[in-house]
Amino acid sequence: VVLRCVWWFAQARQLPACVEAADHELVVRVLAAKSTARGVAQLDVRVARVLSSVCAEMDGQRLRLSWYYPEFVAVPGMLLHADVRLRKPWGSRNPGGFDYGRWLLGQGYRASGYLRQVQQANPRHGRGSLHPRLQLDNAGYVYAGLLNAIALGVRDGVSAELWALFRATGTIHLMVVSGLHVGVFAGGVYVLAFSLLRLITDLPPRWSPRRIALLFSLLSIALLLYQTGLQAPVLRAALMAGAFILTMLLSRQAPWWRSFFIITAAAILLEPRMLLQQGFWLSYAAVAGLLFFFAPRKPAFTWVRGFVACQWVLLLNLTPWLGVTVGEVPLVGPLANLLVVPLMSLVTIPLAMAGALMSTVALLQPLGHICLVVADHSLGLVVYVLEILRGAFGSIGYFSWQQAAQGM
Repeated sequence: VVLRCVWWFAQARQLPACVEAADHELVVRVLAAKSTARGVAQLDVRVARVLSSVCAEMDGQRLRLSWYYPEFVAVPGMLLHADVRLRKPWGSRNPGGFDYGRWLLGQGYRASGYLRQVQQANPRHGRGSLHPRLQLDNAGYVYAGLLNAIALGVRDGVSAELWALFRATGTIHLMVVSGLHVGVFAGGVYVLAFSLLRLITDLPPRWSPRRIALLFSLLSIALLLYQTGLQAPVLRAALMAGAFILTMLLSRQAPWWRSFFIITAAAILLEPRMLLQQGFWLSYAAVAGLLFFFAPRKPAFTWVRGFVACQWVLLLNLTPWLGVTVGEVPLVGPLANLLVVPLMSLVTIPLAMAGALMSTVALLQPLGHICLVVADHSLGLVVYVLEILRGAFGSIGYFSWQQAAQGM
């Protein structure tokens, strides 16, 4: 019932009938761009201005466009003056396979299509500006696309070969903004702020170092949300982390299941299209499994034992979900995560996110560049380790919802 309601909601927000069977003269701003193996440019754009009067409702909408035989390279932030042929989001769907039409709706695209005539537009023809985004492709970083994915959730720059490597080793969750990223970043801000505030001896009693550090941590989550453009994965993780920090600030304790369901409901109300995304089901299933296992046993685990137990809980809990949604469950996943997660958590993720934020401030850009260089080198080590582990134990293939329910 919920999925049917969300599908109706997504369909209701589609562009009107004037979109199809007509050409539209638009000024669009490029949000992301990548080239396929056949030389076709795939553009993620937002309509900056509608120049034709056929369908003025397209203003501000997000589109996914193909550009055949591109005459120049489109980069994020560029304004294009183009004649566009559009259609409502649709795509092929195979039983047990990828549903492209549902993916388009889940990602927030209001229409898809292709560019007919294209030229660069004058900046004054577009309203607003592109959301702050790292421009690392030409900055000398070997894994610029991965840095963008880890720090900002911009995944278009990651090659298909790298995605295949992460999928085959069960580490794809580390390469996109998720709860781990938000937790590591907010936790690092808390530790840094708390350590510095303890040096101040004349703080008011109500404003203890712990309370102020928690507020800084909450502020860092808000900045991260802004930096990533309120993307759905970051919003999910930020809601969870923010709710946890608020309970600590208010010194309140509530059953974990109650907080979990309230946060889940709030996320769905804020962005119902989350229910059409694979990441929603995987991330919330992972969090629910970890809470169910660790909440009653919190005093019984050291850091090392808890980390090892976490990998086995995720393997057992996510296997049915991965088999249904992704279609592949790599058995080398627990070992790969045991080796890679510490490096990602302690070095790559915090430095990539800190470097991304500092790169937006002129005075901090040199320090941000150093952070990104170290994060880039750590990604090289991660890729090297995963290449060794790839295919070590094989994988489990796709199974149906009925088989997944029986396994759970």
